[in-house]
Amino acid sequence: MHLFGFILVSHDKYFLDTVCQEICEISRGALTCYTGNYDAYLVQKQAATELLEKKHTEQQKYIKKQTATIERFRAKATKASMAQSMIKALEKIEVIELESDPKSGSR
Repeated sequence: MHLFGFILVSHDKYFLDTVCQEICEISRGALTCYTGNYDAYLVQKQAATELLEKKHTEQQKYIKKQTATIERFRAKATKASMAQSMIKALEKIEVIELESDPKSGSR
């Protein structure tokens, strides 16, 4: 059994729906592959985007809460080392960045 692949670039959505069984997207330097035709890709991409937005919102709330706690504890001598530990933990967090919408022109 021989497997092969090729890269197809097209703006014809009907053609992509008919021909493709897997859609791969390059975005922000990362390759993400989605199983199915173009319509399936759109559904999967939307679900992934919504999940990422939810995680981003939760992370921003966490960072805001931790920052407020650090500001409260920073002034107290008894809690200063705790504040420093929290600062180091915040610095290690990999911040979730959202993609800008290419249709809005803000890249």
